[in-house]
Amino acid sequence: MIKVLFDEDIDGGIVNGIRRRRPDFDAIRAVDSGLAGRTDFEVLEFASTTGRVVISCDRRTMRGTAIDRIGAGISMPGLILVPRSVSRRDVISELLVLIEDSEPEDWINSIAFLPYL
Repeated sequence: MIKVLFDEDIDGGIVNGIRRRRPDFDAIRAVDSGLAGRTDFEVLEFASTTGRVVISCDRRTMRGTAIDRIGAGISMPGLILVPRSVSRRDVISELLVLIEDSEPEDWINSIAFLPYL
C-alpha cells in the first residue's frame, strides 16, 4: 500500500472520507506538515524524502514541476492529479482502489490523472 501526501488544494472532505473508510491508511496533509504556501518543488521534495505519492488538484503547475523534476533526473514517488469537477464520492472511491491495489514502486516517477478507472 502506498503512503500519500495530500496537497493543500485537496478538498478536506476527500481527506476525511478516505480516513473514515481507511483509518489505518498512512496519509498526511501538506498544511499539517508545514508545507502551506510552499512551492510545488518543495512539496514534491518533501514527498520524495518521506516516500509519499502526492495527490493534488493542480494540473497546471504541479504537473509541470513534476515533469521538470523527472526530466532533470530527480526521482519522485509519484503524482496523482484530481480534477475539481469529479464528485468527492468518486474521487474517494478511485483513490481507495489506487491506494489499496498498488505498491510504492508502481508510482515512482509517474503522473496519473483521475478518473483513472
